[in-house]
Amino acid sequence: CGLVEAKLALSAAAVLHASHWEDPTLDDYDWLQGSSKAPPPGLGPEQVAGLWGAFKERYAAQLNADQIEVGDAYAASLPKWGDSYTGPHALTHSDFRLDNMLFGPPGAAKPLAVVDWQTVGRGAPANDVAYFIGAGLT
Repeated sequence: CGLVEAKLALSAAAVLHASHWEDPTLDDYDWLQGSSKAPPPGLGPEQVAGLWGAFKERYAAQLNADQIEVGDAYAASLPKWGDSYTGPHALTHSDFRLDNMLFGPPGAAKPLAVVDWQTVGRGAPANDVAYFIGAGLT
């Protein structure tokens, strides 16, 4: 996406996150993933090992020894990362990428609509931002 769209998207993320930044009432909702009543599913060690193993097998011809070493270390440590996060927490979209954004024409009263809220949750606001940057900027 272009700079204008990126600014709109990141501004929308900031508004969303600020609206419930460290809001203790988010823990009261049993339907909100990441609340104390609906903990995030997370990936277990077996799932991560299986996914990484399948990836290594599929792309063996393209991976060198250093890449495999880094991937092995990453896969071994990934399940621990979620447990170590202590905050801040906010309301998050959790699928904050270009496919879920509808941009209006320049000068529109509502220049951006963010859609697909099925994974909304209480989580790390930086995850929305990182996902957008990683998947949306070239």
